[in-house]
Amino acid sequence: MTLDQTGARYAMMMKRNPGEIERSGYLPLPQGTFNEDQITNPQQLGDLLSEWVKSEKLKGSSVHISIPSSHIIIRRLTIPSVSDKEVAQLLALEIETTLHLPFEDPVYDYVTIEKDESSTHTLVFAASKKLIQSYVDLMGICGLKVKGVEISATALARAIASAREETLKETMLIHLNSANLEINMFHDGYPVFVRSIHLFEETVAEEGVISPGQLSEIMSEISRMLNFYQFSIHDGNSKIKQAIIVGSEAGSSQLLAELAQTQSEISAGIAEFEDVNANKSALGSDIGRVAMGLALQRGSRQRINLMPGTDKDAKSLPVILSVLAIAWVIGLAAAGYTYMDNKSVLSNKEDQIKRLDERLLLLENGLMAINQQDGQAARTNPLEVIEKVREHRRDAIAAMKELNDIIPAGGQLVSIQYNGAEQITLTVVLPDIESASRYLFDLRRTTFADNAQLQNLSEETPAVLRSPESEEELPEGAPGVTVSAGISKQVASYSVQFKKAEVGNDGIAP
Repeated sequence: MTLDQTGARYAMMMKRNPGEIERSGYLPLPQGTFNEDQITNPQQLGDLLSEWVKSEKLKGSSVHISIPSSHIIIRRLTIPSVSDKEVAQLLALEIETTLHLPFEDPVYDYVTIEKDESSTHTLVFAASKKLIQSYVDLMGICGLKVKGVEISATALARAIASAREETLKETMLIHLNSANLEINMFHDGYPVFVRSIHLFEETVAEEGVISPGQLSEIMSEISRMLNFYQFSIHDGNSKIKQAIIVGSEAGSSQLLAELAQTQSEISAGIAEFEDVNANKSALGSDIGRVAMGLALQRGSRQRINLMPGTDKDAKSLPVILSVLAIAWVIGLAAAGYTYMDNKSVLSNKEDQIKRLDERLLLLENGLMAINQQDGQAARTNPLEVIEKVREHRRDAIAAMKELNDIIPAGGQLVSIQYNGAEQITLTVVLPDIESASRYLFDLRRTTFADNAQLQNLSEETPAVLRSPESEEELPEGAPGVTVSAGISKQVASYSVQFKKAEVGNDGIAP
């Protein structure tokens, strides 16, 4: 089912023949029902839809709904290669810490588009939870159960792919209706870039003709999008080869003629649906193709589902709490075992930091001497400068203690590398990905860190030598010794950027 300012539409496919529509319906909506795809009066719209749903005998049905592509943010994210179960956890961390979105509390879904030994490349689709929830709540008022929330562009692409029996690969999909023009760039079946252009009221007449002024604007925007797709997204390795237009007959013909003239290397055409939809009037013109695409179930490609997961999360909460409780007990036991080992490691690292700190002091003193040669000595007492440098240099031992204090239970700091006055690199062994995420979060909250980044994450499973008569670990080569896999751990590398010290008029950090 679809909802927009032109009306409400639904399509129901035949179970025996999923490519044919069994039932469909269309409800025109009053002007002003939507403002920039936001529902202006949910109660009024809910009353209208409730009567319509009742008359169509749809109450209690499960539906897929769509949201406009203009409200979708698409980003390509690359993460270290991990198991399929851990991809979602790493993506959640990336979205929370590094992905800047124009709305709070996002709902997102992703698809994996490429994977190699070191990296996993994904497409992330995000939208405002507030917007989606307003559509879901409206369906609930009408007595409908929302099963999934999809992007209008992917639903339309599914309808086209079903009619053509092919996937939209290097394809530009143009969707024209009475108020907006949506341009979607597809690569291997998924949109990688979308653009929505508002059509002014005087631009599109009743017969769907686009004014010459805005037609020129549309073609300029298409040219920019084609360049962005080819050179910015794919570094010149891929370009749009075909264009498919869906919409009013007059407007589609105008766009087709302009594309043939300005983008002659692209194979352009108008989508045909005669074999798929035998009840075009009920759906209300070509706009109803989105509803048809939502109803289509066949196809092997993963569907984007932006359904808020509150219900699912509520049902799984007891299980999650039980798992966390067990993990806490195990972590508490491991903490006692690793305490003494970490204490000795901490002492060694403190000595290492002391030596590095002394080296830093020598470099600072050398820099001070150079400044004195350039005339600084005339204004500054050398002994006072040295004393200030000693007083205000970084407290390495305190920083080292803070780094170890925030290590999650079961974790261990393996190495620390000083890359200069502004940055250090840490290697930490942690029990799981959640601990790696938590340690990154705590690193960013330390008193000395300006920023922290996760550089690498890998899984290691150490081999353990055991005797069949005893569970004790034995040296390699002992009689009766067998080799078994130990507990898997995560080896994480972090880079920590120090906060920059403010510099006074005398050239000394206060």
